[in-house]
Amino acid sequence: MLDFYCPSARLCVEVDGSGHLDRAAHDDRRSEWLATRGIRVIRFWDHEVSNQREHVLQAIADAIDDRLRAALPLRRFAAPPPPEEGEE
Repeated sequence: MLDFYCPSARLCVEVDGSGHLDRAAHDDRRSEWLATRGIRVIRFWDHEVSNQREHVLQAIADAIDDRLRAALPLRRFAAPPPPEEGEE
């Protein structure tokens, strides 16, 4: 199960406690598996969430912004469609 997931940004936020110290390899494999499905994982230690809340929230907001911006189509740079026959 993912701790937090934003489907529109395909972003997972994991909050790890000391129990994850001996599970780093497992966590890395899981993050890689999620990445193959287009899901980015960002991790924070539980003490960061408690003691550096503004930093954590800003990092999450930045990650969401990056993911959503990357997903936007670049329509303004696309060539216009060719005119229909008989149109100029």
